[in-house]
Formats: sequence, structure tokens, C-alpha cells
Amino acid sequence: MATGIRDKVAIVGMGCTRFGERWNDGAEDLMAEAYAEALAASGLATREIQAA
Repeated sequence: MATGIRDKVAIVGMGCTRFGERWNDGAEDLMAEAYAEALAASGLATREIQAA
């Protein structure tokens, strides 16, 4: 019997960043923006997310 993450993972929300030239935003800023949108789409609280 496999012990991997198969059948234990669910995508519950999706987010993306605004499009355009965003030279002043770093990778962390963009990831935080997408994460916040995905969290809002999921309807879950941050404490309920085990991995992102």
C-alpha cells in the first residue's frame, strides 16, 4: 500500500495576481497576493490550510 500524498490532497481555491508590468513587486508580494485571493475563494481560514 502506497503511503504518499495521493488521495490526501485537495485544491480548494485558486488565485492569481493582477496582470501588467509590476516591476516594484517582488516574488513574495506576488505570491502573497495570489494566496490571499485563493484563500478568499476557498472560504477557509488561514489556520485551516495545511500547505500552500
